[in-house]
Amino acid sequence: MPRPRNKKMPKGGRGHNRFHAESASEIEQRNQRLTELDDERALRRQDSDEEDEGKDNENGDKEVKSLEKVTEKVESRKERDQRQKAEAYRKRHEAGLTDEYKKDMERLAEVRRRREALSAQKEQVTEESVEAERARVEKFKLLEKEVKKSSKSKEIPKLDKITIKKMKPQVMKDALKERGLEIQGNNKALTARLLEYEGSR
Repeated sequence: MPRPRNKKMPKGGRGHNRFHAESASEIEQRNQRLTELDDERALRRQDSDEEDEGKDNENGDKEVKSLEKVTEKVESRKERDQRQKAEAYRKRHEAGLTDEYKKDMERLAEVRRRREALSAQKEQVTEESVEAERARVEKFKLLEKEVKKSSKSKEIPKLDKITIKKMKPQVMKDALKERGLEIQGNNKALTARLLEYEGSR
């Protein structure tokens, strides 16, 4: 059925705006409503951006944690390998199969040889000192015996009274000196001194 020509379409047609206003109060309400809609759109857009950013951060944190776990696994594997190597080396060292063990044994043997040589040297020095002391003691004893013999051979003979009175002054002084007596005085004093000494023997 054809549309009548004189029938007018509603104002705005299909794109009729629901905020169409004619009075000042309606225009003000329309502007206020548009402002509220714009604010709501801005808030929704901001919430959407924040949500997307939060998802990105969560994904980033998950990636970091995953990387940390992988790193921990790698480090623990390295530590385990190092511990196994250290234990294997220790067992070989205790069994005497390592070069370090052989070098240690060589150094220990060298130290023992030096100690034994030093000990033997000390013993030799001690024996030599003992022998030298014995020789010195024996020599001293021999000298002592010789002195006793010489003192006996040089024993001062005893003088009688007549011989003393016949002595000249110089001879008498020599006799007194030989006996460790005083040689000062006249002939009478010297004679009396020598007679007294000989009488006490």
